[in-house]
Amino acid sequence: MGELSYAIRSLGRTPAITLSAVVAIGLAMGANAAIFGLVDGLWFRPPGVRDSGSLTWVFSTTPTTATDIWSFPEYEQLRDRTTSFSGVVALGRRGATMETADGGAELLLVNVVSTNFFDVLGVMPAHGRLFTAGDDTLLEKEPGVVLGHAFWRRRFGGDASIVGKTVRIGRQEMVPVRVLGVLPERFRDMYAAADRDLWLPAQTWTRFASAEELRHRDQRWFEVVGRRRAGVGVKSADAEVSTLAGAMAREFPKENAGRSARAISDLAFRLEMGGPNALALLGLVLLVVAITCVNVANLLLARNAGRMRELGIRVAIGATRARLLRQLMIETLLLGALGAGAGVVIALWLVGLMPAVLVPPPGFPALQQFGVDERVLGFTLLVTMVTTVLFGAIPSWVAARTGLSRLLDRHADITAPDRLNEALRGGLVALQIAVSVVLVCAAGVLARSFQETRLSRPLCELH
Repeated sequence: MGELSYAIRSLGRTPAITLSAVVAIGLAMGANAAIFGLVDGLWFRPPGVRDSGSLTWVFSTTPTTATDIWSFPEYEQLRDRTTSFSGVVALGRRGATMETADGGAELLLVNVVSTNFFDVLGVMPAHGRLFTAGDDTLLEKEPGVVLGHAFWRRRFGGDASIVGKTVRIGRQEMVPVRVLGVLPERFRDMYAAADRDLWLPAQTWTRFASAEELRHRDQRWFEVVGRRRAGVGVKSADAEVSTLAGAMAREFPKENAGRSARAISDLAFRLEMGGPNALALLGLVLLVVAITCVNVANLLLARNAGRMRELGIRVAIGATRARLLRQLMIETLLLGALGAGAGVVIALWLVGLMPAVLVPPPGFPALQQFGVDERVLGFTLLVTMVTTVLFGAIPSWVAARTGLSRLLDRHADITAPDRLNEALRGGLVALQIAVSVVLVCAAGVLARSFQETRLSRPLCELH
């Protein structure tokens, strides 16, 4: 406690340098947290289901694409003929309208899924119940729908009494559909950045769309996800679905000729989706952090240069080099903690701006939901700890070394500039200029990449 109290008093004696360091660290950590939150929210965050590590995407492949989709009959063959999975589900993305209280219609995002979808993924309802594979016959008689949590709060004000009531959903014609339940807030979609308003079983979808969409093998609009059995690896699952795709091509040459299949883990698929854009964003923020390290290191070198007499006196009364180094590192860690706190505040502000920056598809509400959660805070804390050590270790070591060696030299002017200190400051300035040039060039390339990506494919496609 004594060293911490001394560190607080010491930082208070140089308020301008302390404030500059805290602001620099805060801006860098805030940008770091916000960018990581963006990357995590768009690509890396796993779906909110149990045992997500066993989830495996199964894609149809062609000579031109490695992530093609399936028809419902093809999904049924994958579900019934594979042994690598304990369950296989289908998910198709569509749009529909719901009748409003004033007789109008609101355009909504719909996921059409197989009835075993929630069972296989282990999703539990927040209210009511979810349809299951045993509901096939019942759903053919009475259509049902499950509401997404965000939509339920937005449209029905979080009123749980909507469960069991009837809403009118359709495309050309409105059909009465019973609300079965509401999804939990943690589960929004299989894609990290997406959210869906309505979840319909295939039997309900055919009430207001053509049944041919589910019957023909060439009507491909379903993604397929399987949960691997215990002890089954991705390679084994991949080999099995590839073999089955070959059998499909022989059995149905007209629809399946030239098509194969591949299995890829959920984590690998999310990393594949992020691709160079995610790495480039993280690279940019690390460059910003590097510049901040250099800035703060220069500030600390300048601050410590004016403390040579103080450090020398401490040596004279018995302080060892190790104790001086520890004291200086405590001051640096305190700066890092203050900067991290400021960074969280800045990150909350930046993250709040993201939904307004990321434009959703026309006619639909914003899909992306971002927040400073435990993953973002954990990553920020880790980066703060690492960078604090990086920008604080060298200035602290130089100050501790100089305080001792210059005091022992009776002929040295303890207030004169130290050559090692000056050389390090010059080197850090050169490094800062070099990193800044790289940052500017990288930012230009990334901006161009994002522009081309946005023109060619929206963040959340509607199949």
